[in-house]
Amino acid sequence: IEGPAEAVAELRALIARDMRHAELMTVADGEQSSRDFASWSLAYSGTAHFVAREIERIRAAIHSEPYHSQRDLRRLLGELSS
Repeated sequence: IEGPAEAVAELRALIARDMRHAELMTVADGEQSSRDFASWSLAYSGTAHFVAREIERIRAAIHSEPYHSQRDLRRLLGELSS
């Protein structure tokens, strides 16, 4: 989620209360000069199995390799938003 801090916090709280979501994790936070996914509509069509495998691989490594996991997640999201 990208945007103003208050809006992000409010949306994250809504998502956390939604029973359809589990294991909500913040990978990175803080301010930056520009948005990484400003034009992404959050629509995705394609094979969900690939995405699920990649996210699971990244999630499994988040504690042992936080820098690489954050980089890999940003790369995956960048590919999906192109």
